[in-house]
This record gives sequence, structure tokens and C-alpha cells, in this order.
Amino acid sequence: MAVVRVLVVVAVLLVVAGSSVAATAPTASFGWFAHAPLSEEVYEPPSLADGAPLVPLPLLLGGQQLVGAGLVVLGLVVAGVGLGVRLGRRLPR
Repeated sequence: MAVVRVLVVVAVLLVVAGSSVAATAPTASFGWFAHAPLSEEVYEPPSLADGAPLVPLPLLLGGQQLVGAGLVVLGLVVAGVGLGVRLGRRLPR
């Protein structure tokens, strides 16, 4: 039982730490204040058939937000391991 309690405590700490890291991240401020240069070429964005994602993740989240999200995910994985250990001990062998 001590292992399960340690896993639960670690999971809660990781989720709280990740949430606070992501919540205190500075907001991104960016904008477009220029016009596109005149050119003879037509821009074609990469398509899904090329294997390109719709929007790259680093454009949506900053570095601190990615770290926070990673900590939250890691905390949830640890919580799942703790739950699996607890349920596994209750089952008859």
C-alpha cells in the first residue's frame, strides 16, 4: 500500500506543478503588421497528404506551456500506474 500512496502523491504533485507552470506562462503576443511581398509564385501550404500537421504544436503553445502540459500528462500516467497497481493487488491470483 505504501507504493500506491507514493504514486498517488507523486501524481498529484506532478499535476499541480504542471498546471501551475502552464498557468503562469506568459501569453504570446504576436501580430502581422506587414504585407506579403509581391512575387510571381503562389503559396501552397503543405497538405495532410505530405504528412504535415494542420498547425505545428510550438505555434500554439510556448515552451513553458509545453513543459506544464508534459508534467500534467506525466502526472496522469503515474496516477494510472498507481490505479493499476491498486486494482491488480485486489484481484485474486
